[in-house]
Amino acid sequence: MTAIEKTRRTARASISAVLRKELRQYGASGVPYAVVAGFLLPAAVWFFWFYDFVGLDQASLRGYFAAFPVLYIVLLPAVTMRLWVEERRSGTLELLRSAPVGDRAIVVGKFLGALTVVVLMLALTLFVPLTVTRLGAFDLGEIVAEYIGALLLAGASLALVMLVSVRLRSQVTAYLVGVLTLFALNAAHQLAAFAPVPRSAERLLRAVSLEYQFRGFTRGVLDTGAVGYYLVLVVLALFLCERQLARAAE
Repeated sequence: MTAIEKTRRTARASISAVLRKELRQYGASGVPYAVVAGFLLPAAVWFFWFYDFVGLDQASLRGYFAAFPVLYIVLLPAVTMRLWVEERRSGTLELLRSAPVGDRAIVVGKFLGALTVVVLMLALTLFVPLTVTRLGAFDLGEIVAEYIGALLLAGASLALVMLVSVRLRSQVTAYLVGVLTLFALNAAHQLAAFAPVPRSAERLLRAVSLEYQFRGFTRGVLDTGAVGYYLVLVVLALFLCERQLARAAE
């Protein structure tokens, strides 16, 4: 086994150890259950009651997935608000950093733990398409694209709120800063409707808007530009999170 292979195996083992730790903590906490319930019920009520899916008589789930960005703004910061605060409060962050784990493994392991909660949440939303697809000729490819977009949007959102909360010491503050960050990045493309901005700035605001990039997925379009944007955002946010974690320990 080469040195590179040993390094990769050690990194995978470290990430896996942090991930298992996070999942145990999530299992002992009531937050994931509240988040999942707080997502599934409002999304279903919006789709069937306010959006009136049955009354519209359209074989499309666009209205259902259109609610996801708004719910993410409110709920995803609740998934991550304890990640760094509780570690500092209990002193386990210093213990983790003193172990042969590495800051990168800590950040990636925590991110994957939070993402696992979201994957479970999205899996539970499958009852909606499984129920309504019997009512019409739905496009399976469109639904798959919508779920891919929902997962990418969630990953980017989680990475961002992890970054902005890495040096905070209050769960309430971490939650509020996370909500404000996601709100700003989701609503960025709406700024032109309230203030005169140059056309180039308007295009830039659309390009960085999390919600605007998600719209293509709700139409069943796998836009490579949007996919790349979300993936770059995840990598960049996690990299900066690692750097901030290292600086906080100096």
